[in-house]
Amino acid sequence: PGVAGSPGAAGSAAGASPMTKGGTTLGDGRPGRRRMRPALWATGVLLLGVAVFFALRQGDAPTPPASAPVRQGRVEPSTPRAPLEQQSLPSRRDLIAEIPKAYVEHAQALLLSADPLDRKPAGQAIAAASAADRAAIPEYLQQLARLETIADCEDKRPILLQIEATRDIRALWGLRILDGSPRDGCRDGNVKHDCLRCLREDLKRITTGFEAAAG
Repeated sequence: PGVAGSPGAAGSAAGASPMTKGGTTLGDGRPGRRRMRPALWATGVLLLGVAVFFALRQGDAPTPPASAPVRQGRVEPSTPRAPLEQQSLPSRRDLIAEIPKAYVEHAQALLLSADPLDRKPAGQAIAAASAADRAAIPEYLQQLARLETIADCEDKRPILLQIEATRDIRALWGLRILDGSPRDGCRDGNVKHDCLRCLREDLKRITTGFEAAAG
């Protein structure tokens, strides 16, 4: 009569490796691969930790401050200017008396007239003065004249800021006229627009500062 094989013998015949109570494979079940799995898991966890660490470091890095937007074509004063000291504003009669006789009529147009048809040729005449004549014409009046010779609004801005930097309160008469000029004094085809639209903010600020200094 045949002898029935034990369950352990049958398992061995089938090529299955015996198991411990904890489930660990013993015998001939490729122990090398089994032993490598914990090491691979540990390596993967370590690499993941390193990646998370550097990601957090990058997230904590200070963001460089964004540079202030610069309006195209706009020239800004480098630093805020202190208020002008109190000064006595000369009368226009006194100012015109300081001008060389050949330019008195042009000075009157820049300091008295709001009509662009008067102001533009007056500005052109003073801007075209000889070097000897310019030496006798006050700088503030030359700056007011240059404002009248330039058509593009943005190109006028550096001259307006020069008037502010010079801090010559005598320019206030001309600034008042420009600040009060109509907002529809220029025309593109059939459309009217403000000739000084890009200067209004600066013009108001500078005129207001000069007015405060004049008391």
